[in-house]
Amino acid sequence: MVAGIVPLTPAMQTLPAGEGHRESLRSDASIARLLPAAAAASETPLVAVVDSGLLFDPLADELSSAGLPVFRSADRAVRVLCSYVDVKRRAG
Repeated sequence: MVAGIVPLTPAMQTLPAGEGHRESLRSDASIARLLPAAAAASETPLVAVVDSGLLFDPLADELSSAGLPVFRSADRAVRVLCSYVDVKRRAG
């Protein structure tokens, strides 16, 4: 699965806590908490795409720290995931 995250909505809690907004990556409602939990509960391989600017580097870092492969472009994420699936299929 490729989870393409468009982090511009405050509902996803994609920014570190700070002035000028009420978001927090560390919130239980943050995509940075919810997506790794969903991935861990599934046997389906999952990669995340955070195809946004430097403002969202902390989100990408948080997802990566939680064990998810994170890519900054969807093209690269799909290529890598397809390669992974091909290798697993041949080995299985």
